[in-house]
Amino acid sequence: MAVAAELLGLDTQALRRLGDAIDQGEARPSGNQRRYSRTDLERLSDAANLARQGHNTQSIATILDLTARLDQT
Repeated sequence: MAVAAELLGLDTQALRRLGDAIDQGEARPSGNQRRYSRTDLERLSDAANLARQGHNTQSIATILDLTARLDQT
């Protein structure tokens, strides 16, 4: 988690809050350590950018979900 936070320019608490808000479902193998895929990091980066623009966690989750739906069509 510390490495992901450093890559995204966030502190670990902010990363945890954003991860919980967008429910990106990070994997937790044995040892209960959070693991992030490249896709997870991209989604969290988008979430962090939206947070910096002043969006709250609820609107961040909605924006990212709608963007994902548009990408699927």
